[in-house]
Amino acid sequence: MLIYLIFIVAVILCATLCWFYSDKVFFLIPLFIPFYFLHINFFGVDISPVELALIIFLITFFFRFKDFYNKKIQEIIQNKLPEYFWAILFLLVGGFLSVIFSDNFLSSLHALFAWFIEPILVFISGIKILSSTNPVRDPVRNIVSNGTKNKETFLRLLFLSYTLILTTSLIYFVLDIKDNGRLSGFYNSPNFLVMVLEIFLPIVVAFLFFRKNAFWQGLLFFLIIIASMVVFISTQSFGGALAIAAAGFWMLFFVSLKKRPATFYFAAILTGLCLFLFFIAVFNSGKIDRFLVGSSQSSINSRLPIWKASLNVLKNNWVLGIGPNSFLNEFHLKQKELGLDLDFLVVPQPHNIYLAFWLEGGVLGLVGFLWIVKNAFKNLIDKLKLENQKDLRWLAIGLGGSLMAILVHGFFDTPYFKIDLAYYFWVIILLIKIL
Repeated sequence: MLIYLIFIVAVILCATLCWFYSDKVFFLIPLFIPFYFLHINFFGVDISPVELALIIFLITFFFRFKDFYNKKIQEIIQNKLPEYFWAILFLLVGGFLSVIFSDNFLSSLHALFAWFIEPILVFISGIKILSSTNPVRDPVRNIVSNGTKNKETFLRLLFLSYTLILTTSLIYFVLDIKDNGRLSGFYNSPNFLVMVLEIFLPIVVAFLFFRKNAFWQGLLFFLIIIASMVVFISTQSFGGALAIAAAGFWMLFFVSLKKRPATFYFAAILTGLCLFLFFIAVFNSGKIDRFLVGSSQSSINSRLPIWKASLNVLKNNWVLGIGPNSFLNEFHLKQKELGLDLDFLVVPQPHNIYLAFWLEGGVLGLVGFLWIVKNAFKNLIDKLKLENQKDLRWLAIGLGGSLMAILVHGFFDTPYFKIDLAYYFWVIILLIKIL
């Protein structure tokens, strides 16, 4: 009974803080979002305290800054459509239609809110708080906060969040706590850990190589990169290796060999060493041997029947999809129909981000996702061309690398359909938007 009382008091305290300081609570989201998986049983219902706190924040933020939302709605009515409007509309409409016709309505509805609506609302609230051209006036405390300072604070806390994840993963590495010989940290799969690494690592690399830093700053970020490589190699993820390689190519494209030869060669040597050590670790683990002999336990060979079953599910549901968080049941039904004998697999997603968006949001959801990505890259390229944006060029290059990593790894996994991964995706879009 005491735990329930503590939980209720915590909810009241959270609501109070969000009401009076929601613009400050926004900066705490990066620190808590990695721990969304922690649940408590509240009178027979599993509740994620982090997700509940996020919902409370979004509700209070909406009421405190309703003038901001009213202004945006008026602009939409006047046909002054904000950027990403149609793409987000396609994504949400596709998701809602998919939920309505889903065989698992309540589960799909919760997933729709957790994976789409909540992170999109965080994206919108972030535009209000972080945009340097749109300072925040707090209607409760009647103060104005500076958007540029807020942006710097948010980036620092985002880096701190990654440092906590990295430090925890290193502790698991030192204690040799692994999942079938692969490092997963506090995540339930090494693939989830590497999908977080590949989002942050390009930004950290860009900070080191594309920004003028003090000596101790440079040393700190160099050590973070080395630690990230140790963790990355220990995950033994082929998809992660391809994703990080793609991000590296994107970033090296912006390095001028004539102007910065030391940066180019050092980055190339560091990348080559990382990949060399990765393949040694993978070879010693037997992953390459299992792939060459066609073992069903190899990463790629285990995915082939999953993709086959996914495409067959999609064949009969290509317009509306099957609804968010409905893939596991459909997969087991389809694999039996195809005689694949894969009952031993727990497959919550089809190991392909494009198939996942199509299945979970219908064709409108897939179009919306691709449209968002297209707009993001267009924004990045336009801003990288601006001479007066050199101070933030490093961040734009890093964000492009992160987005590239998501898209490449998305061919082999689903680096979106978890609350933290969905949040990180929309944070990337948010930072690109406000650069």
